Amino acid sequence: MGSPGSRSRFTCVRFRCAVAYRMQRLYNPQWPKLPNSSTRSATHFVLSRLRSAAFPPIEAKTDILTGGGDSGGLAVMVGHTAASPGCGGAYPPFPDNDYHEYGWNKDLALRIRKFAQVCGIRCEVFTRDGKDVPTSYDAVRAWKPTATVELHFNAVENPAERPDLKGSLVLFGAEDSRRWAQTLQDMMVALYNRQGPRENQGIHIPGPENGYKRGQRNVSQIHPSALIEPFFGHNPREAQIAIEKKQALAEGIVAAYARFAGATLPIGSSNASGLGSGEIE
Repeated sequence: MGSPGSRSRFTCVRFRCAVAYRMQRLYNPQWPKLPNSSTRSATHFVLSRLRSAAFPPIEAKTDILTGGGDSGGLAVMVGHTAASPGCGGAYPPFPDNDYHEYGWNKDLALRIRKFAQVCGIRCEVFTRDGKDVPTSYDAVRAWKPTATVELHFNAVENPAERPDLKGSLVLFGAEDSRRWAQTLQDMMVALYNRQGPRENQGIHIPGPENGYKRGQRNVSQIHPSALIEPFFGHNPREAQIAIEKKQALAEGIVAAYARFAGATLPIGSSNASGLGSGEIE
């Protein structure tokens, strides 16, 4: 049995391999799904691929991913406010004391930031509490991100009229944001297995002429930026899937950012035990 220091270093390698495996699986379907998705299985698989040079390690573009210190990275804006929390989701499965967009997405934002930090990505969370939309984005512009995402979920005013409605869409405000919006939409379509145009509802520039009147101010403050509507929270089945895949969505947004930035995610830090979603021991 090795020393405590050597065991700690081995644990660090296992977690880093597990993070690398999960990030590659998001965008490389040719990678097989392991029969046992434990850190041990992921470690053996990743190390075997490295030994065979099947995927040579790519240096992350540090200036794009981390901004070199005081610029770049991913800004996350929580949709709505504590005083005006947005749409309500179905409860159950959402808890009856926290089923609106604001509470759900504030937790999601913190998960995104935590996973980004694990992966060495500069990331910050912003809220609109006590401020209007333009003033809220002043802080984002001052932070100088590479890309910004605003978090929401969808719902209808009368759930009884369309109880089974489901789907994902992204709003964006200018051509400079189109590729970022599409990258996020592609990730959500894969994550939720959206089928056909009724579920894969695409990316849209909001405006009165195209039926998406909401969100225009939100997506026109900074570019590239995008506003995501991953699911319809009033649909209990959609809500349940959203709960089950919440951590995967957080990690998927980070992976989408890395893809948008044109770099392979740096393998995460040793503090990966809290990544969730059941795929890491």
